[in-house]
Amino acid sequence: MTVRLSAATLLVALAVLAAGCGADDDEPGAEAWAGDVCSALSDWRTSVQEAVESVQSNPSEDTLRQAADDAGSATDDLVSALKGLDRPETDAGQEAQAAVDDLAGDVETARSAIDDAVDGASGAGLLQAVSTIATALSTLQTEVSSTLDRIEGLDGGQELKDAFESSDSCDELRRDRS
Repeated sequence: MTVRLSAATLLVALAVLAAGCGADDDEPGAEAWAGDVCSALSDWRTSVQEAVESVQSNPSEDTLRQAADDAGSATDDLVSALKGLDRPETDAGQEAQAAVDDLAGDVETARSAIDDAVDGASGAGLLQAVSTIATALSTLQTEVSSTLDRIEGLDGGQELKDAFESSDSCDELRRDRS
């Protein structure tokens, strides 16, 4: 049996294929991207809070070092997740990804400050290390909020703002920013 395609059918099929080839499937939509950002930040925040609580409940040099290791591991995961994101497929996608990349750099800087504080922690230096770590984590919390504000305020960023507001993964971060 021979199948003959009309010229019109062939043109429609080629148009459908061409339309599919033009899209970049690697770029997530705004809501998926916002969800990925918020999930990474929420996971990191939970891990850091658990580490801080362990030091608060049992302040010792060993607990501080273990908490710093745990927070460091969570921070590495956060940086990897943020740097691994493809920019969102929106008008402000490139600027939004740049903001997240900047945040990843801030997180790495804070990680270095925390590592340095823990390395110098022993005896009387333990209290100073805890203070340095608390300051670094507080600064990061501010940086997270500033980054989200920056993204939502981008020219053409309404789609991203709506995505952050509607994504379930962002609920906890939204409550903290209010």
